Amino acid sequence: MGGKLAEDFAAFKIAEEGQSARLQNLSCQIQDLVGKYDDAVRDLESERVARRFTQQDADVSRAKYEELQQSMERSSFVLVLIDADADSYIFKDEYYTATDGGRKAALDLSNGVRSFLQATRPELPDYPILIKAYANEAGLSQFLVSSGIIKAPRDLVEFAKDFTQATEYTDFLLVGSGKDRADKKIQGSLKQFIRNPTCRHIIFGACHDNSYVRLLEDYAHDDSVVDRVTLLHGFSVGREFRDLRFKSFKMEDVFNSAPVRNLAPTPEPLASVSSSSSWASTVGSKTNASSQQSRAEVSVRLNTAGCRIDDYLRKPNKQAVNSWYHKVGKGHMRYCRLYHLSGLCPNSPLLGKKERRPRPRSVQKQDPPGALLSQVPDELDSLGLEHLKLEEPRGPTLRCHFHDEKAVDKRWTCCGAHVSEPPCKHEEHHQPEQSTLKEMSSRWQYSVTPVSWAKGARKAVVIDCEMGTAASGDCELIRLTLIDYFTSQVLIDNLVWPDVSMSHLNTKYSGVTWKLMREARNAKRCIFGRKNARALIWKFVSPETIVIGHGASSDLTSLRWIHPRIIDTLIVEGNNHDGKTQGLSLKKLAELRLQRTIQKGKGHDSLEDAIATRDLLHWNVVRMIEGKTEA
Repeated sequence: MGGKLAEDFAAFKIAEEGQSARLQNLSCQIQDLVGKYDDAVRDLESERVARRFTQQDADVSRAKYEELQQSMERSSFVLVLIDADADSYIFKDEYYTATDGGRKAALDLSNGVRSFLQATRPELPDYPILIKAYANEAGLSQFLVSSGIIKAPRDLVEFAKDFTQATEYTDFLLVGSGKDRADKKIQGSLKQFIRNPTCRHIIFGACHDNSYVRLLEDYAHDDSVVDRVTLLHGFSVGREFRDLRFKSFKMEDVFNSAPVRNLAPTPEPLASVSSSSSWASTVGSKTNASSQQSRAEVSVRLNTAGCRIDDYLRKPNKQAVNSWYHKVGKGHMRYCRLYHLSGLCPNSPLLGKKERRPRPRSVQKQDPPGALLSQVPDELDSLGLEHLKLEEPRGPTLRCHFHDEKAVDKRWTCCGAHVSEPPCKHEEHHQPEQSTLKEMSSRWQYSVTPVSWAKGARKAVVIDCEMGTAASGDCELIRLTLIDYFTSQVLIDNLVWPDVSMSHLNTKYSGVTWKLMREARNAKRCIFGRKNARALIWKFVSPETIVIGHGASSDLTSLRWIHPRIIDTLIVEGNNHDGKTQGLSLKKLAELRLQRTIQKGKGHDSLEDAIATRDLLHWNVVRMIEGKTEA
């Protein structure tokens, strides 16, 4: 029995050992599965975190992409490249000869391109049109002078300056001397912008020279580029340009439609004998063959500084000199210089007394501002005889008494005397202010409201300006306010830094001091010059806009601005006062009509005055609707 028990114990032990081995194996498997599970959980969490970061990166990338798209849309433009010294792209003569012609050329070119885009690419006209015109300064100026289009090379510089200042998107760049300098600039600009995504379209105005064909051929097989480039043809187009795939159009209203005719050089003088009995003709004088041609073809030679070049007079022969001294010395004869130099004398003895007229004075009369552009030269100036002093009948000598400053607070600022006191200055003769036509034109050249493409043009605006006194005595703009008539929104309310020398700012009335001016200038809150002030106004004013002001004539004069649609509350109120002007100041009218007190501080506030002008006109309109006034 003991043996059997031992056998049973051994069998039991073997069974237990097998069971233990199985349990141990199962435990190892469980540990392995737990490890794999933990790894799977960690991997899943990592994937979840990675996906979250990926989603965040995608959101950031999408936001950046949308911002980039909006930025590109805001920065988009249409580029116009012009080879301005090529025959086919020379602007019409009237742009070079007219005052402010460069500005007119820039605006007309921009408007012409915009009209073309509206007709062919309706999605593009709302983008800014960036114009870059390149020209060889020396070559173009000499050509225009020799053609009689401009008088001096500096006139081209003035044209380029006006062109560049017309808008913030126009540039007329004078690249100096050198045949290919303008070509290199145009080629560089084309390469820079042709694949720029912000450059939506290119108008290429250099189709006269086949050398540009090599450049355009590199892009002629790219449909995306071909669709973004249009050729601007002139009257002469290079033969190879016809084979390119690019679209084209012309602008004959802006550029010359035929080659500019270069004036022929002055021919040599030809000997001729005049029928006149004067000494200057009896010695075989010479007359110029070009005298038979029209005056339009006669030009005055100028040097590079714009000064006239005069030829030396021929030395008279001895016979003519002896004849002259004999007639003047022994015969006591006196010659009419006008007659012998021009062939015409208004006081010829062959004319009857009624046909004679007084000799013109050697001093020009000052032209009125409105006649600046009229060509009405004095007779002596038309003959080039300014240096001649013609005899005038002697009369009584008159002394000129005057004050040379302005009256402020009933006292003259020059001497401090009361306005009723006699003048403090005097001269033996009256000395009128002398100004050349160019000086007068620069001071008094008015500009008409241009046709505006701006979307911000309002139906009606109210304007009020404050003026100081320039050193020349003219009223000069120093503060500008413009508000919308219907909403009273303030469109412009800035000080204007004058671009001329000032005598004083009329602080008592304008409320503007030099301290305020300097602070505004340093903070870049002021407008520089009346020209920039006009340009800022034209962002809100088109020819159809009604401009309202109180005494608007003074405001428009300070801006040198002509506008077709004006309502002046001074005139409106004048109709209600039976033509009397007493009590028509804005301060009194605001107190009477609106029960409002204005101008109670130091000087005027142009914004306060503009609002009062708006309300005053509104008061009159309401009264007119009710039939209580004839305004």
